[in-house]
Amino acid sequence: MSLYNISHEYCDADALLAEDTSASSLEHDIFYKICPGQYKHLNGTDVKLGQPRCGDGSNFSFLVSRPPESKSSGRDKILIELSGGGACWDALTCLMQKMWLSYPQEWIGAVVGTSCTGWSMLGNTMLCGKTIGDTDFSEYHNVMIPYCTQDVHMGDEPSTNYGAMHVGGHNLYRTLQWVFDNFPDPSHIFITGCSAGATPFPVVYDLINSHYSANGKDVTINGIADSPVFITPSYFLKNGIQHWNVETIMSMIGFDFESFKNDESFPNAVIDYVLDRSKETDSWGYVTHNADAVSLLYYSFMSGGTIFGGDSGLGKRSKLGGIVPPRRRLNDDMQSQWWMQMNNSMSLAMNDHKNFHSLVIEGADHCTFSLNVPIQYNGFEEWASLIVQESGGIEVTSNTTSNEESVSLSIESPLINSSIMASSPSVLGISWNSTLESGLPGPPDVQANSAAHRHELTDSGLLLFLFMATMRCIMYYR
Repeated sequence: MSLYNISHEYCDADALLAEDTSASSLEHDIFYKICPGQYKHLNGTDVKLGQPRCGDGSNFSFLVSRPPESKSSGRDKILIELSGGGACWDALTCLMQKMWLSYPQEWIGAVVGTSCTGWSMLGNTMLCGKTIGDTDFSEYHNVMIPYCTQDVHMGDEPSTNYGAMHVGGHNLYRTLQWVFDNFPDPSHIFITGCSAGATPFPVVYDLINSHYSANGKDVTINGIADSPVFITPSYFLKNGIQHWNVETIMSMIGFDFESFKNDESFPNAVIDYVLDRSKETDSWGYVTHNADAVSLLYYSFMSGGTIFGGDSGLGKRSKLGGIVPPRRRLNDDMQSQWWMQMNNSMSLAMNDHKNFHSLVIEGADHCTFSLNVPIQYNGFEEWASLIVQESGGIEVTSNTTSNEESVSLSIESPLINSSIMASSPSVLGISWNSTLESGLPGPPDVQANSAAHRHELTDSGLLLFLFMATMRCIMYYR
């Protein structure tokens, strides 16, 4: 007899029902759309984190693809990817992010029914078709968690006074429950996410690690967070995060959110708490750009800055109904403050935990999907290969030099646990100084720089982000 009443009223017609679908029933190398049901206790009350939806009330589903049959042998391996896409926490920010509160049907529709092998043959950099070091991700079951709640996948607030349903914690938890039910004894799990999908990485790790450890399973769980936005200014703690109600999911990992809810050290407290409970053989990686335009923009908003200038926080409205941003740049103090906090947070984590590793890339880029930007840089795969390796555990030392010249790093001496030297946003532990063959500013060889390497944030990354946001607003209001 079931302990719950489960309904599927909020499932699309083209989605398989999670409670009726086993992983073994799916064909190999095909992406499926799977919808978790709505859970209620027999007395009619809601089950904790049991009502998955999107922020505008639309239906939520996750995606699953089994590895090709030729690569399916032995214990299961699982790749879990969390999508990104901004965040909002009040009427104004959620108005600006309104399109991101809907289920992303466009890209979901392009993926469902296709194969990772097919995407790889077309030159796409989907991680499920990549090999990094000795780890072949085409051997992994791929679970993709779309993002449509604007709460970094952790919310439990279905009723806000501005209309958004911040229930990302429900979507995440019900997806993981399906994983737990269908993969009782995996050998390896790799977690990654982009931006808002990278931010909850410690929580996702702990939910997975706690489940399998409690069931006596020895599972290697590694992961890389790509462009996480995890700095929490005091303004955001007082005026933003409480609208998400992340306390529910924090309580499920045993973290004392009440003690840190007004403390800017909250993100590092979560990292410390989870890493103290982690297996030392599990490896974490954080990769970011030192002048990430998107992270800087959100840091400004989360610090109480206006969105497009002016007393109202909005810029001028164009004739088409979109928003025309003024030409401005974040001030140097804001950039320095953001980088100092990012640098300090990563340095503290590296100093306190030998299985935490970070990589800083020079520039204003930001991810669009898990690892798709850093994977284009020569040197990234050398660094990442030691984190994704299936043998577990990393023992490396940083490469140093006694003069002021940069030295190229080889796989024998990657800069993983070196401190990130920074007193301003311009001084890096790792810098990238070449260009891609396409002529775009970017990648090349990893270098450890022993001297200050000056870098100024250009307007290009920020303006590109603002342009994209404006165009989406125009499309919405037409």
